[in-house]
Formats: sequence, C-alpha cells, structure tokens
Amino acid sequence: MPNFYFPSQLTIVLIQLNDQLVYAGYKRNLTKRMPLGLAYVAAALLDAGHSVEIIDAALDDLGVKDIVQNVLAKKPHLVGITCTTPLFPQLVEVVSGIKNKQKDIYFVIGGPHVSYLPEFSLIKSGADCVCIGDGERPIVGLIKSLLNGKEPSGVESITYRWGEEIKSTKRMRTKLWHSKSMAIPTDLDKISFPARNILRVNEYVDYARGVLAPQTSVITSRGCVGRCGFCSAGETFVKFRSVENVMEELEDIFYKYHIYNLVFYDDSFTTKKERVIRICKEMLKRKLKFTYQVQLRLDQVDDEVMDWLVKSGCTQVGPGIESGNPEILKSIGKSPKATPEFMFGKCNIIKKYPVKLRCSYIMGWVDETEEQIWDTIDIAKKIDADENAFSIATPYPGTRMWEVALRRGLVSNDMDFSQLVYYHKIGCNVSKVPTQRLLELHELAYKEVGNRVYRLIESGKYASRRLLHKV
Repeated sequence: MPNFYFPSQLTIVLIQLNDQLVYAGYKRNLTKRMPLGLAYVAAALLDAGHSVEIIDAALDDLGVKDIVQNVLAKKPHLVGITCTTPLFPQLVEVVSGIKNKQKDIYFVIGGPHVSYLPEFSLIKSGADCVCIGDGERPIVGLIKSLLNGKEPSGVESITYRWGEEIKSTKRMRTKLWHSKSMAIPTDLDKISFPARNILRVNEYVDYARGVLAPQTSVITSRGCVGRCGFCSAGETFVKFRSVENVMEELEDIFYKYHIYNLVFYDDSFTTKKERVIRICKEMLKRKLKFTYQVQLRLDQVDDEVMDWLVKSGCTQVGPGIESGNPEILKSIGKSPKATPEFMFGKCNIIKKYPVKLRCSYIMGWVDETEEQIWDTIDIAKKIDADENAFSIATPYPGTRMWEVALRRGLVSNDMDFSQLVYYHKIGCNVSKVPTQRLLELHELAYKEVGNRVYRLIESGKYASRRLLHKV
C-alpha cells in the first residue's frame, strides 16, 4: 500500500495546464475553451461523493508557480492533471513543484500524451498513476481501491506505482485492431454530464470568431473513423451518445446555464447522417436556439446535411483538407475519394450556405517536398475559406507519424516535448524540405491565402511566391 492517508471523502484538484505555449510567437485573438475532459472527470468524482475543484490555468493565464500555489492552498489529497504532448514538461514542473512542498499528495495524470507513453510518463513526472484514455471510470475505480487499502489491479486502463514496481492493468478496447478480449468501453449514456457548475462558465468565449457571449463545449461521440497518420484519434471505435441523452444536456445548457453558443468537439459531427439530422430536428422541435460550430468530414457533406445544420443554428463548419497533393493525401491516410477536386467540390456545397468555412491544412508531412506544399497553398487559395489554419506536421506519440520519426531516430521518449509544437517552430522535421525553408513556407501560406485569426508577430520578409519558389 502506498504511503498516503485517504479519508473517506477526498478533496481533489484537477488541473488544466496553460496551453499558450502552443501559440508562442503569434498574436492570437482571445479564445477560451472549457476544459471538457476534466469537467467529465469531475462529474464522475462528484457522483462518487468527493469534493472537486478545477484549476483552469489556460483561462487565468497561470504560470507553474501560480498553479503550485493555488493547489497547495486547497490542501488536496489527490491531484489530477491532463496534458497534450508539448505541455508534458509543464506537467512535470507542476508535479515537482507541489511534491517539493507537500509529499503526501497522490497524483493521477491523463490525456493523449501520457496515455500512449504511460510507463515513461510515470517515471519522468513522478506521478503515481496514469489513466489511459477515457478517465471517468478508471479514476473512480482507482480511488475506491485505494480507500479500501487494496491494490487497484482490477481497475481497467491504468498504469500505476505499487511499492517499487510500475504495473499496468487491462486496457479498454478503443482501436480497431485491439483484441476483443480487452475491456469494453464505457456506455456514454451512463456518464454524467460535465460538471459545468464548478467552472466559471460565463468566461469561456471566442472573441476570435466574434462570439462575445459565453460559449460551452459539447461532445456527442468519441472516436474517429479517419485514418490520418498525424492524429492519435485515428482508427478508433466511434462511440455515440443517444440523441435523447444529447438533448438532455443541451436543455441543461440552455435553461440552467443560459448559454446559447456551442462548440461540438466530435472529431466528426456528421459521422452518421441520420443521427445528425435527428439531432438538428430535435433542437428545432425543442426550440433550443443555439449558434454552434462543428468539425466534419467532407465525404459526409451534402445539401440535406447542410440544410439541417444551418436550420438548427450552425454558424461554422471545419473540414480537414490537409493537403492539395494527391500523393500526400494518400500517404496521410485520407479516404480514396478525398482528392483535391472532390474536396473543392464539397467546399463549394458548404459555401452555398450562410456558414463560415474553416479549413485545416498541414505542411511538412513525411517526405513531403516543397512543390507538394505549394499544391496545398494553391488549393487553399482556390477554396478561399473564411478561415484557414496551417499547421506544421508534427509527430505525436500514438500516431503513425511518431513511429516514422522514431525509426529515423528523430524523436525519443525522453526528448524535450515542449519543442513539438505545430506553429512558429519545428521540433522534428520528417519532410524533404529544410527546416528553415519549411518555416518560411508556413509563414508564406498565411500571407498568400490570408487568415483573420492567426497572425505572425514578425513582419514577413517573404512576400512573393515568384521570388521564393526556387531555392
């Protein structure tokens, strides 16, 4: 049994780290998103009878010292922290800072990065347990075991310290290739709605896109049918909430919290056509007058879907175009039908409707050349979306791209993960374009295509394709 004292009701602090690191080097209009994952975990812990608070360091723009001081002031028994890959070093600093002051706090960490590198993450961070994947069920089971003085060996999807050992339990089946003997994922309808009541929900806004009133995040499904090699969500089972369950939450948001702006966090909101149309119809039937934003796949777009989205309040759709080059699209893992011509045609369908079109692109994919990057810039100019996001392709643990970079000796489990950001600097270049040139092309993409949301701080030295195309 670890050397921790636990009363029957725990005081728990959950931490959302400050993600401004990802946007270092950019002037960026203020967008503050509710920490949806932590709000779900908080709800599960509250249901189990514990006292829970969330520190949103991104909302309050807190540094590591501020986070540590805030945590210590609350005198928690357990601290939970979630993080993405570039924020892992910040997680390590926070854990170390708290442990230096108070050693009897139990640390649980989660999020996409530590889920794919659980053993290393425990060793590097000094934390006590990793919740792998969906955290609601594992963290409640973990605490129940610890309160009973038992080893949590029967709790699925965790990696934990026990004495001098690091142990792992049976994982939940999330990937398409996972064994059928793995644990069955949670029924999403049985999970409590996110604990918005412990957050300052009125402070989450999206000034960048003109949403000045409070906005909240909702997810109606988990997982993605896509196979994109740069994304850890690819090739996962898609789990859906029932339409009735979604409607109950939307009514809660509308009538209890009086929030009328939504961001749907589904990897693709339109995965099931009949289901998304039912959701739209129910929103109209129940007179839930929201404005909302969604991500979707272009192979799921047609006039019927767009018509219902717009009728029910959709104001922005965000497809991932990724590249304008057929070879790169195939290499990434996009659908065979997702040719540049196909995606251009689908974007034209969207542009017939009164919604904003936000297109995402990557550059610097595995073995990508400069000519292929220019194909991406060209299609972005041709599509002429309202908003464009150009990201430098970056290998993250759990992705096919990470495995390529690992084989080439370009990344390792103990590297400085703060370098793996996808704007303004390059921590790992797997393309055929020299790193400095790739940075120039990234800046040029914004100058050539235009974007009102993300703007480089530095004044551009490179203003013409004609001058820069040949190097």
